[in-house]
Amino acid sequence: MSFRRLGVWTVAAVAIVAAGYGFVRWTSGASTVRAGRVLPPAPVTVARVTTADVPVRLRVVGTVQPVETVAIKSRVDGQIVMVHFTEGQMVKKGDRLFSIDARPFEWQLRQAEANLARDRAQLVKARADLERIQPLWQRGVAPKQNYDAAVAGVNSLLATIQASQATIEQIKLQIEFAAIRAPIDGKTGAVLVHAGNLVKANDTGALVVINKLRPIDVTFAIPERHVEALRTARQAGAVAVNVTRPDEPTPFATGKLIFVNNAIDAATGTIRLKARFANVEGNLVPGRFVGVQVTLAVRRNALVVPSEAVQVGQRGRYVFVVKADRTVEQRMVRDSVTEGGRTVIESGLKLGETVVTDGQLRLFPGIKVMPRPPATRGGVRTGPAVRREGGSSLAKDDH
Repeated sequence: MSFRRLGVWTVAAVAIVAAGYGFVRWTSGASTVRAGRVLPPAPVTVARVTTADVPVRLRVVGTVQPVETVAIKSRVDGQIVMVHFTEGQMVKKGDRLFSIDARPFEWQLRQAEANLARDRAQLVKARADLERIQPLWQRGVAPKQNYDAAVAGVNSLLATIQASQATIEQIKLQIEFAAIRAPIDGKTGAVLVHAGNLVKANDTGALVVINKLRPIDVTFAIPERHVEALRTARQAGAVAVNVTRPDEPTPFATGKLIFVNNAIDAATGTIRLKARFANVEGNLVPGRFVGVQVTLAVRRNALVVPSEAVQVGQRGRYVFVVKADRTVEQRMVRDSVTEGGRTVIESGLKLGETVVTDGQLRLFPGIKVMPRPPATRGGVRTGPAVRREGGSSLAKDDH
């Protein structure tokens, strides 16, 4: 390479380095200018640290089950001649559901009653014969063999009459069974056997299934670590249980705990519970999955803040506290229970302090803020649309 060409490349390299150095100085100066500007106060929504009675609730998923379920079957053989209800109808105990053709039983009843009348007539004659032969036998005129035969005839007819009476009662019971009635109050399901079909006594298939819906039960399971808290709550009184729809956090029915299983399932580490609800409006349907809220205790006079005030960082949970000079301080807190949009603060805050509930993304320690009242809708305070993920009514290890 010639000396001249080498000089050209050297000059170009020096020019590039000089331009880069100038660009770095220019950008550094611009950043410094931005950092040195006085930022305007950041608009934020704030709230006070207050005290409240906060229920400690355990949230799980439960299944609705009827208190009683009866599969209706025929107790006699015959043909169904009429169905007396419509599918899905509410029935009362004793209401007629099906009618089976009872004419064969009625014929058997008349025949049995005729046989009974014949036996009774024969008994009258046998007793008359015994009354005539007894004094003759006592005087030694009639042989004892004739007397014994007369006594046996009376006793035999008495036994025959008892058997005829039992047969009549059995036939009457079959006639009664021909009218199939509801054994419980409840709601009927689909008609599984229609009129015209022949049925057999105690057949494997049901004619219809009736579920008792008022009251109704909800079964669910809770982790074994909460068994002690549940026992303490039961000792204090009746344990309230609320149910919610999957898409709505607000409970729509309230019942009470009626059953706790006597053993913990070793496979799942849970214990089975059951709560009973009046279900007056019929909102609870068997087989439905519902959210279950079990109230284990109530935290009295607990320090609370709106749940949206608590943020999650690399070091844990924190809040922005607004100081008297309207600057903010990032403070680590320890929270526990979240209920109804409020979070209980165990440590890190004091009663009456002001915390930021909306606008945290623009904040850093020391920045000035411009507090604004929370948005309201219809006179009710509304928080931000996005909720902090991981909120619970129990300690964070429940998630």
